[in-house]
Amino acid sequence: MKKKMGIFLIVSLVFCFAPLFAFAADVNTTTDIDATIEPFTASYFEMADQNVTGYTASKYKADGSLRYTANNVLPGPGIVAMKKKTIDSEVPYGSIVKAPKYITNYDGSSLDSYFVQDTGVGSGVTDFAIDIWWGFCRTTAYNNSETRLGCSSNDASYQSALAWGAPKMKLGFYIK
Repeated sequence: MKKKMGIFLIVSLVFCFAPLFAFAADVNTTTDIDATIEPFTASYFEMADQNVTGYTASKYKADGSLRYTANNVLPGPGIVAMKKKTIDSEVPYGSIVKAPKYITNYDGSSLDSYFVQDTGVGSGVTDFAIDIWWGFCRTTAYNNSETRLGCSSNDASYQSALAWGAPKMKLGFYIK
């Protein structure tokens, strides 16, 4: 009986692992594996002492249209804005910015990596500063105005972004 159980176990293992070995033989190492590691081939650099701020906006603009980022995506968790001149010359849309710690915004998102998808960082911050999407301040633009991107200075997310301030951090940049 022990011998039959042993043979049964060996045969079962062969049938379990045979599909895995067959799959491994089918992998084309020049295309399949390279595609898997492609994100790690992006160029990378770090910049110390860069401002990290938060921004918010109304979901709809004063004209009633849905608000999009400068790169034509809906704002949401994981989105950051940078100076237009930095995006045009150094860090293009779609690049990834890595912060040294997790940052929790007004929406409750706690992230340390962000996609560059917007412009509009103020002139009083460092050249590689990021402005983290902090969440919608309201659905419609306050008083049908685009002042403060449709937010009232009393909106909770707007106040939260201001309270975050503009701390300086060492940021890592994975260039698309």
